[in-house]
Amino acid sequence: VYESARGEMKLHEGNSFNTEIAYTGILPALPNMLDVAQTQQLYAFIDAEYHTLSASPIPIPYQDSYTSGKELGRLGELAELADQVGHDAAKIFFIDTMKNELQNWFTADGTTDDKQFVYNSQWDTFQAYPASFESQKELNDHHFHYGYFVKAAAVIAQFDPSWANEWGSMVNLLIDDVANTNRDSAQFPYLRNFDPYAGHSWANGHGAFFSGNNQESTSEAMNFASAVTLWGAQTDNVGQESLGAYLYSTELAAIQQYWFDVNNTVFPDGFNHAVASILWGDGASYATFFGANPEFINGIQFLPMNGGSLYLGLDPAYSQINYNDMLQSNGGQPDQWVNIMLQYQAMFNSQAAVNALNAGYSNMSEPYFESGDSLAHNYHWIHNFNALGQVDGSVTADTSFFAVFNKDGVLTYTAYNPSDSTIIVHFSDGTQLTVASEELMAMNVNETWSSISGLVDHVPAPTPDPIPTPDPIPVPTPDPVPTPTPDPTPVPPNNAIIGTDSGEFLSATSGNDVLYGLGGNDQMHGLEGNDVLYGGAGDEHMYGNIGNDILIGGGGKDFIVGGDGNDIFKYESANDSHSASPDFIETFEQGHDQIDLSALNIGFNQLTFSQVNGYEYVGMTNSDFSIQVGNTVNFSASDFIFSGGNVAPQPDPTPTPVPTPDPTPNAGAIVGTAVGEFLSATPGNDVVYGLGGDDQMHGLEGSDALYGGAGNDHIYGNMGDDTLIGGEGADFMVGGEGKDIYVYENLIDSTTNQPDTIEGFRHDQDKLDFSWLHVSANDVTVDTHNGIQTLHVANTNFAVDFIASDLIVHDDIVV
Repeated sequence: VYESARGEMKLHEGNSFNTEIAYTGILPALPNMLDVAQTQQLYAFIDAEYHTLSASPIPIPYQDSYTSGKELGRLGELAELADQVGHDAAKIFFIDTMKNELQNWFTADGTTDDKQFVYNSQWDTFQAYPASFESQKELNDHHFHYGYFVKAAAVIAQFDPSWANEWGSMVNLLIDDVANTNRDSAQFPYLRNFDPYAGHSWANGHGAFFSGNNQESTSEAMNFASAVTLWGAQTDNVGQESLGAYLYSTELAAIQQYWFDVNNTVFPDGFNHAVASILWGDGASYATFFGANPEFINGIQFLPMNGGSLYLGLDPAYSQINYNDMLQSNGGQPDQWVNIMLQYQAMFNSQAAVNALNAGYSNMSEPYFESGDSLAHNYHWIHNFNALGQVDGSVTADTSFFAVFNKDGVLTYTAYNPSDSTIIVHFSDGTQLTVASEELMAMNVNETWSSISGLVDHVPAPTPDPIPTPDPIPVPTPDPVPTPTPDPTPVPPNNAIIGTDSGEFLSATSGNDVLYGLGGNDQMHGLEGNDVLYGGAGDEHMYGNIGNDILIGGGGKDFIVGGDGNDIFKYESANDSHSASPDFIETFEQGHDQIDLSALNIGFNQLTFSQVNGYEYVGMTNSDFSIQVGNTVNFSASDFIFSGGNVAPQPDPTPTPVPTPDPTPNAGAIVGTAVGEFLSATPGNDVVYGLGGDDQMHGLEGSDALYGGAGNDHIYGNMGDDTLIGGEGADFMVGGEGKDIYVYENLIDSTTNQPDTIEGFRHDQDKLDFSWLHVSANDVTVDTHNGIQTLHVANTNFAVDFIASDLIVHDDIVV
């Protein structure tokens, strides 16, 4: 063992050796796991960028290759985020602006200071003019500069493959200039910037310094490598994708040792920093070529922050040490490049980064805010790391585009599919994701996000007011067996959406739709209405989204997300889901959702239940039938629909049952049965009786009276001055517009074990009628926990929860 400028040098006897380094994965962008309010804020940031830039006569005013490149990188991130939040106008503008800028660089018109690339045959290089940092003289930093151009081209190719076909040869010249792999090329040297033996890139063209060659910004070298990986994948160039992955993995191993010394074996005694920011042939230094601020010295190893930067979070303990080194050297909190510092901090202490962001850093301007970034990206990155947790490098996958995050033991698996067909991504811990073409997907046991729908499907807060067209859709005729394709008889309504025998993307309208996937691996999305989705043959991704949906996977291994509302997962054959490749119901919302097994002619006592690796499995005795459920559920018979109907509901308790209304209901009364059903009022003033079962009850425009009766009911007044009487069970009630009254007739109608939930109660407008309970106002107390108000009556077990409501006071209660 010998001492060297890189720590210990060991000897190996032989003629050759191979290196094998684990690949840790990249993404085109982080998934958007933000809540509704955060996504609205993100949309506002994107919209502001869009209007500011679109009003400018020259959206990219920079004239040199480095600064222009950084702006291309910034716009690429904005395009990804605009796509995630559905701001199509902004996305198109950002992409078109990138196209125009790249095409300007890729063409020459002979004018002074024209942006262009020129091939220099003397040095076999593709040189940008106007240049940056004397790259036209030193032949330096090509991988730093060109990485931004290649990344922008990859983003464009993601959304417009035809542009890549037209201009891709110019992008390939940029890649070949830096990392040509053809040893017989007469145009470019072999791997100009990358040194396979050293295991990393060098930045200078000639390297004729006293200390040899050097490299400063490893993160921009990694940006080039990840950009090549993404460009190669988007253009079906396997060689380039593999080249990018090799550069990325090998450079990462060198960064961790030579720049970061994560194992404390390289830096010599007396070097009192956690990072060496410039590596030389004979050593290293804590410095930069452009400024002495600690934020610059540490931060030049971080920027640009994007989906290729996740390696910076692989060792959170080291990242904390690196950040603390910057703080100590700076003598306090960062006051330069604050956004870059917070984004780095978010990878090991996301809550601290969020707190700093909320304290006002999101509005910092230059020089505090590093200009290659945007407020939108800064906000998206920090809040999503707070939702996702830390990067977990212990789990790998069989694709170039993946990441796994760990938040308090909950793993979120993320993958991107740049190909033209659906793929199955296999993670090393056995987890699988079925990812559609051009889909970025994130999944954990609690929620799933897809870039196609732009929605997070999760265990929601109670269902909001539905769109007031709640006519139920009858369960369609079951799929015939053995042919898995559903027989659309009776003929579906005119708004039926029918696929083909090939996999495709099918989306409902905002109304009540019926979708038929037929053959192939389909992506199927309901929207706001009460939709019916038939998967048919193939491995489907089915998303009910908003509304009371029926999801019928059919044959194949289906991934099913009901979304908001009371959803039914229907199985028409025991062959539709079996243990070798079970369907995966991402979240089963107990009390809202049901699994319909009526076609299987079985009862609850024939089902089996087990838990493996945190997942619930529903099986059937003497059968290979099996369903995988993503969340923990203590299943009961009421969670299923059998051929004999639901479990008989219990009547309202005595001694004070829900009274029969007096006088006798008018002729317009709508009366349910002892089984849960969907009941809707007319546009007039109606009385609706749920009776038994778990009912969905909807008033419409009139002033309606809705009696839930026994069961866990969902009662929506919608418009008008309504009276809502939940009765026994854990009821969810929303008065909606108008002056609404929530009537309680018995102290056991809502208890601490089974409390009702009232959403959207408004002070000085709505009322709680406790006149039947024979209590006084002084008996009533309200406490608040986690944003939920809970009302209690002294010396009883009575309790009601209020969400998204005004503060409950005694004046709101009638006694």
